[in-house]
Amino acid sequence: MKRIAELERENEQLRGERDKLSRRINAHANKEGATSGSLLAAGSEQEFYPNEKREILLEILQDARKRLVDGTRRADVIDSILAANRAEGILEKRAGELKTILKGYKNMNAMTRSRLEDLGIDIEETKRHYKLRYYGDSRYIMPLACSGSDSLRGGKNSAAGIIQKFF
Repeated sequence: MKRIAELERENEQLRGERDKLSRRINAHANKEGATSGSLLAAGSEQEFYPNEKREILLEILQDARKRLVDGTRRADVIDSILAANRAEGILEKRAGELKTILKGYKNMNAMTRSRLEDLGIDIEETKRHYKLRYYGDSRYIMPLACSGSDSLRGGKNSAAGIIQKFF
């Protein structure tokens, strides 16, 4: 038991060091721009959660690929990139979770609030609406009614707008 605890502490310490070095590498790569081994420079936009930018770019490439004719250079390049970089489906999972949370939304109870916060959505209460802010970033704000619609569509419509703006 003692040995297991020691190994777990050492493992946690090594993970912390790995994460620290990864952040330093990413920061350096962002300063340097695209290098010979990378396809694109990461840009200055910070990620709200791991692999966010990668997932967004892969989803955009998948959408763009649908509009291309097979056998063209653009289609072949995108196919090659998509084959080499499998998406984890993080965006779809987050969108599905949000739809589940807001399905049949009537009011903001503690469970709904907690689940939204788990998705990185900060909630500020105003007189008639809640202000939903994505990871505290003032560029990404959406309103949500304090009391939901009587129809089943209210929560679904809110979820669709939030997904479009945040994810």
